[in-house]
Amino acid sequence: MAMSWLPSASIEALLDELEMVANGNSWRAVRSALTFISTIVFQNLLTVQKPNISSRIQKILLVSLQNPQLEVREAAASCLSKLLQCGYLVLSSELTGHFLEMAAVKLHKTKGKVAVRNTDGKGCVCVCVCVCVRARASVCVCV
Repeated sequence: MAMSWLPSASIEALLDELEMVANGNSWRAVRSALTFISTIVFQNLLTVQKPNISSRIQKILLVSLQNPQLEVREAAASCLSKLLQCGYLVLSSELTGHFLEMAAVKLHKTKGKVAVRNTDGKGCVCVCVCVCVRARASVCVCV
């Protein structure tokens, strides 16, 4: 991947496209987009410091953490971990609350189908980011 600095307007347009890809049907494209997000953020740290850009990136990552495809969840957890560790994304009480809500949801595996959420409030979601964040782990991808 080539390195380049992007102006703010280009970052906004790029995020529009990344949001479309993240909501698409191709899990391979979503996984690639998540890898691309971390590269773009690290190469354009000064440009992407705006709150609206960081909130959009955070939203893409949180949606991807709930993707039925394991590889997408791994890439999202890895990207989120990198962005939290470098201080680009802040671990707010809202974000911690979101992870605790995710951890309270149990997923049932069904043969040949996507995992189904159970609303009884027991169990753990496939991504244990909240545990890693609370422990301030240096590397953590639990899927």
